[in-house]
Amino acid sequence: MRSVLVIVTKEHLQNDIRRTLARNGLRVTTVSNGQEGLQLLGKASFDLVITDMLAEARNGIEVAKEIAVEFPTQPIVAVSGSSLADSGAYQKLVTQLGVNSFLHCPFTSRALAEAVRHVLQGSPGNPVRPGRRAAIGSAA
Repeated sequence: MRSVLVIVTKEHLQNDIRRTLARNGLRVTTVSNGQEGLQLLGKASFDLVITDMLAEARNGIEVAKEIAVEFPTQPIVAVSGSSLADSGAYQKLVTQLGVNSFLHCPFTSRALAEAVRHVLQGSPGNPVRPGRRAAIGSAA
């Protein structure tokens, strides 16, 4: 079974992502900040990391930078609810960090599942661009 590390601060978003991925046959480990995520990534192997670009105690930008250095082949899906996430400059930054796919919150379970599937299959699928808007990541 493939495994995913989810680094997301907001509990409701963690739960939504966990449910979606579990329904798609993936083993999910969640942590609430970037520092915890990097520590866990140093101890265990994951097929994919999903990180919130605004995670606490080492945000997604810092996490992606460190993963690129320490684990250069590690696939990453980034999520963000920032209003800046729709900007071309933000998306360029995410691409430069080595992020394989990007979803703008809120996004649908289907958009998440598709992005994860494409990244795990090594397909370019949902390239770094805003995700479709809907339930996951909306305020609880």
